[in-house]
Amino acid sequence: MAKSRTFDQDLYNRVLDSEECEKQMIFLKSNDTRLYGRFLDTGMRTPRSLSKMNSVDLGDYHACLEIVETRVDMNIQGNPKGFAVGNRNNLIRSEAGDATSQGSLSVAICIPKVCTSQEFTNRHFNLSAVGFKFEEQFCRLPNDKPWVPVDYVAIAIFSFIALLTLLGTLYDVIHTFVLKTDKNSTNIYIHGVRSLSMLWIILGHSYSMPNFNLNLIDGLQWVNSVSAVWIFTALSAVDTFFFMAGVLLVYTSVGKMSGTKFLKNLHVFYLNRLLRMFPLLAALILLEASVFHRMVDGPYWVAVARNAERCRTYWWTTLLHVQNYVNPSDLCIGHSWYIAIDIQLHIVSPLVLFWIIGNNKKAAWSALITAFLTIFVACTLWNALREMPGGSTMQPARGNQDWIRQRTSVMRVIWSIGLGWIIFACAKGYGGPINWFLSLSLWKIPARISYAMYLYHYPIMSVVAGMQLSPQYFSPGAKIYDFMAITVISLWVSYAVTVVIDAPFSSIIKMVLGGGQSKRRMSTEKVADSSNLGTSTRNVGTLLESYTNRRRPILENNHLGVQKNKHVNINKDQGRNLS
Repeated sequence: MAKSRTFDQDLYNRVLDSEECEKQMIFLKSNDTRLYGRFLDTGMRTPRSLSKMNSVDLGDYHACLEIVETRVDMNIQGNPKGFAVGNRNNLIRSEAGDATSQGSLSVAICIPKVCTSQEFTNRHFNLSAVGFKFEEQFCRLPNDKPWVPVDYVAIAIFSFIALLTLLGTLYDVIHTFVLKTDKNSTNIYIHGVRSLSMLWIILGHSYSMPNFNLNLIDGLQWVNSVSAVWIFTALSAVDTFFFMAGVLLVYTSVGKMSGTKFLKNLHVFYLNRLLRMFPLLAALILLEASVFHRMVDGPYWVAVARNAERCRTYWWTTLLHVQNYVNPSDLCIGHSWYIAIDIQLHIVSPLVLFWIIGNNKKAAWSALITAFLTIFVACTLWNALREMPGGSTMQPARGNQDWIRQRTSVMRVIWSIGLGWIIFACAKGYGGPINWFLSLSLWKIPARISYAMYLYHYPIMSVVAGMQLSPQYFSPGAKIYDFMAITVISLWVSYAVTVVIDAPFSSIIKMVLGGGQSKRRMSTEKVADSSNLGTSTRNVGTLLESYTNRRRPILENNHLGVQKNKHVNINKDQGRNLS
């Protein structure tokens, strides 16, 4: 990757001065022990709870940056540096597999900005002389985030969106606005399924975020216990959205058009999906590349900065939904792999959808069975050849038995079948209390903004993790608290971006692809309003049909006008004859 543009590396090099470093270090140790003590106090300490596998101590990051003193003719300023300290295996070694002899510690020191880590450690610790080696992980200074073109682009675009939002709000205030409510919507149990799946994903990410824990070994033991089964199975929530996308695509297409008409308007079918995914995804890429990187800071902000650099380099692969093939190890938005796969499945869906929307039931069933067998065989072969694990990778004693690969191949299919039965039972009136719970009105808003929640919750968690100043104690209760906090923040952020960005673009897309017609929606359109992760996707069948017939009203009006003129002429002739 090219030279980093997220931090000003030239600034770090410009401030280095070996002679000034030597001068300041001698002065601090000899003449100003109080200031020297501040450097030591905010710097390196031995990580606590080493027996619990904690190997991190970040020092006092902000206190180090606050050290700005003038002594005699010297400007002494603090510079936090983080590095990994690892000892040589031949220095202290009890046996070949001893973890303590091969491990490393991530620590931070606070030094004058004119010094390098090597100069400071050689004078005070001289780690290399006693057999230790270290690798610098980060070096920070105030105002070390340079302004780049993407920052100005972000300011311009978001300022323009804010202006449009303000003007639109003023227009609604001045003019009468009537809120339309949907009292006849059906299949609202879909909202509950979508909302619960989204909360499950956030919960799983809350436990899997790479935070620093004082008692890491306790966390690993808990994850491998039965109590954590509802955490490491959270991937099923993503399978739920894949299933929902397919079900709603078929549900909103069958009976709305013929296979021939569907093929003629295939470009609209693809364009509608791509445009509906675009606004929130593009906004997040811009936020990741600029705003999130500049808004706050922390000792391990390098992780956020690294992601900003990836977005500045590979933004185009994310917008084209090819990042899981072009740059799978450098994803701009890590969890956008789902969005890419969703689009790719949408692209190949006409291979099956064409036969389903026709009137030939045998062809429809043949297409469904063929697709099912193809997916099942492909998953089985992939899991067998790649030896994919069927559960937690932190359980080496289980080995890689054949039954694990078999379970991995069928568990997603079984999950989809079970979920399909729940939806079928609710649709046919057999859901009972499950249907009542999934149909509660409280699920409607989270379902509507679930696409935004999926996109934005993880970057929010990354920003919070980058601000972390010290290792935290792991406990299930603390993680639940983190989950609730992230959920509330994600709800507000997702609601804001949906109202300000997604909803206006949705209306524009409907006007462009649907001919600007303001027809009353069918109840199925209400369900299709969020075809998978809350993307406000209009009823596919109705959209394609309206696009095909968008000029038909004009032709009909012209035809009626001709007929009207004929009738007028006939009436005039009849009038003259009567006279």
